[in-house]
Order: sequence, then C-alpha cells, then structure tokens
Amino acid sequence: MKYIFLFIILAIRLRSEAQIVNIENLRIVTDTTGWAGYIRLGITASKEVNSVVNILSDVQAQYKTKNDLYLIRGNTNFSRSGGTTFTENTFIHLRYNRKLSPWLRWEVFTQWQHNKITGINNRYLAGTGPRIKLMERKTFHSYFGASIMYESEEETQIEGEFKTHNVVRSSNYLSLSYQPLTNIKLTSTAYFQPLPDLHTDYRFFMQSTLGMDITKKISFEFGYRYLYDSTPAPGIPNTTYAVENYLKWKF
Repeated sequence: MKYIFLFIILAIRLRSEAQIVNIENLRIVTDTTGWAGYIRLGITASKEVNSVVNILSDVQAQYKTKNDLYLIRGNTNFSRSGGTTFTENTFIHLRYNRKLSPWLRWEVFTQWQHNKITGINNRYLAGTGPRIKLMERKTFHSYFGASIMYESEEETQIEGEFKTHNVVRSSNYLSLSYQPLTNIKLTSTAYFQPLPDLHTDYRFFMQSTLGMDITKKISFEFGYRYLYDSTPAPGIPNTTYAVENYLKWKF
C-alpha cells in the first residue's frame, strides 16, 4: 500500500444501527492483482446547548491474486452529546474468497461486532459457503450467496445483565449492480438470515447505493439501508434504517 488518505465524511443519518455488514458493498472491483483499499476518518466536535462529539473511522484493505481474494474491514462509529451516547458501533470483518470456476467462488469469513445501541455487547461469527455469478453483462452483474455460519452473541438485557445465544444461522444474499455510465454505478443487496430450524427468528437487510466517480480516486456515494430483526434485544425496535451520503477516497 502506497498511500493513506484522511478526509472528513459528509453524512446524513436518520437512524444507523445496522447489525448486518453488507460485504457486497465493500468489494473493490479491480482488473489488476495486488493491494487496494481505502481509509476514512472523520471527527467533529461542537458546543451549543450541549457538547457534541462524533468520531468515525473506516479502514478496508484487500489483496487479490488470479484466484484468491483476501479482505479485511474495520469500522468504528461513536456519537455522544450531553452525557448520552447515541451511537457506539465497532466491527472487524475478515474474508477469504477462492475462485473455483468462472461462475463459482467459495468464501470463508469471520467477524466480531459490538453495538451498544442495538443491545449487542459482543457478537462473534464464522461461516462458509458458495458465491455464484448469476449474470454478467457489460453494464449489469448479479450474484447469489448462501452460507452457514456459527454465531455467538452476548445480548444486553434491560436489567443491565447479559444473555448469551449460540446458534447456527443461514446467511443468504442477492446482489445486483447496474452501471449505465463509466462513472455512475447503482448497487443493491438484500440479505436474509434465518435460523434453519426456526424461521420466525430471522433478519432481513437491504442496502442500495448510488455511486458517482468525481475522479479516479474520489467518488460521491448516496445510500439507504434497512434492517428488520424479528427478535432484537429487549427494548430495541424491530426496524432500523439509515440514509447517508459521503465522499470516498480510494487507493
């Protein structure tokens, strides 16, 4: 990696407490092998009636060979005002991707996450499964993935105690991308994560992003994401969502 970039993120957030990481939106498409990635750091502080502090750091790097892809992603988002924490979310994601044929890849991944607002004190998961290329055209691509993952979650209870869940969960996604112009790309991904033996316990997540390249290194992205969790932690709503826009600087 040759460069590290620092910039302020421009963001609008209506509600941002996602529990599912959309790895499809994180893959960096490149025709060359080697390193690629980006770093985003944002810090804002203000004082009106109360002091407000917002900190966001987002780091991703991937290494690509002819048949292999290694990816690491880390993210921290923290917002506090007047002694109240509005956002506190951290995760680390590792993924390995092996090309088996022009249309089939096999993936192995693991992740750790902490999200105070949604009641996740600790969540560890590890899984594996195929990634299938459904269609590839000049301007349109579609992929389907189906994985089995082990999930261990330490959930915050209303009394301040923790309850641990250890389950095997299915994780399935459909990803679509459309690029009408060389500098404009629309991506949309939907995840469905049920317990195989209890389909009333599931998560549904959808994220759509419109990206516009300003230069080869800088792009502007506008996105919307939605999450429905049928069995959230006590006191947490079933539905959360976010609308956001930001600048991205890639290397």
